[in-house]
Amino acid sequence: MLTLPHSGAEVLRDNLASSAAISCTARTGLLPMCESVASTWRQIERRAELTALATSSIRALVTSMAAARTATSGASRWCETAISGIGAAGTFLKVFPETSIICLHRRCDAVLTAAMRAFPRAFADESPWPDSPAAQDSAFTFVCTQWAESTQALLDFQLANPRSSLRLRREDLDSDAQAQMTAVWSFLGLTAPSAAPPSESDHEPGPRQPPPRYPLDRLPSPLRAAINELHVKLGYPRF
Repeated sequence: MLTLPHSGAEVLRDNLASSAAISCTARTGLLPMCESVASTWRQIERRAELTALATSSIRALVTSMAAARTATSGASRWCETAISGIGAAGTFLKVFPETSIICLHRRCDAVLTAAMRAFPRAFADESPWPDSPAAQDSAFTFVCTQWAESTQALLDFQLANPRSSLRLRREDLDSDAQAQMTAVWSFLGLTAPSAAPPSESDHEPGPRQPPPRYPLDRLPSPLRAAINELHVKLGYPRF
């Protein structure tokens, strides 16, 4: 699974883990590790593309890890959630062309809300942001910039690898988990488990709070335009 920070990927991960055939991990560094090893091989062999020897070496390394993981879990497949490895996914797919990759998206304002609730000190006095100091502006702009860059990278990856990837929006998973997971199981070539899929409420036990207000007037115009362009591509309302 490829996704971005604060996407709520744990909801999808729990759905996938409900299948006895899948063993799930998150942020192990698997994809960046493969990219690093591949880069070393390119330098050693002085080639732009991976040779058969380099590819088999990386496959052997990852396969041994997968065997260790599935041996302890009893599952037949390994699902890794990668948040910082979007740029390395292309290399991984070249080494493992049979990989199925789910690209999980979430709208920018929802990601901002999750970030603000996870790190309230970074967004002090966030509501209603009357006289936001530079530190708050920096946090707000940082999350928006990170969202735009990660979302664009996800879209670019899926465009380059349409047969190996599936686009999924967190909002659709929240509104109709059954239908969305039916598509996911079909994409993965697996039978859906009999248990009902976990829901968003399983991860947010407390009462829902209204989303905070954002200082959109302090957001750089080019960045806001980029966010809105990505929102349109993903079918989200303008930000």
